Amino acid sequence: MKKSTFKLTEKHQEALTLINNSFANIWSHPKGARGGKDDVDNCCEYCGKFSKDDEGQYFQILTSGLIIPNKIEESIIWDLCQNDFIEDEPQGCFSIGSTCAKKLLGKELPKYI
Repeated sequence: MKKSTFKLTEKHQEALTLINNSFANIWSHPKGARGGKDDVDNCCEYCGKFSKDDEGQYFQILTSGLIIPNKIEESIIWDLCQNDFIEDEPQGCFSIGSTCAKKLLGKELPKYI
């Protein structure tokens, strides 16, 4: 059976560019994931500190820990992954406290929300 070739649409190309330009990694905390704390609910995925419901924001994370802009549709990410344009798979959205989000993304934060 002949393998079909996947054609990148404009949305796919835009998403690929955004992913390739992403630089922040959720697993980059010096103490490890969640600041070295066990998996707990209602905490910042970067530092592990508990957060109030109105603090922080949710960000899309790939299996490598790369934080990507929320405007990329998950179905587009899966298309790119399944057709070998990116190695990582989407994990969904995770909460990152506002202080950590600013620390990780700096001036680029508005592009990720």
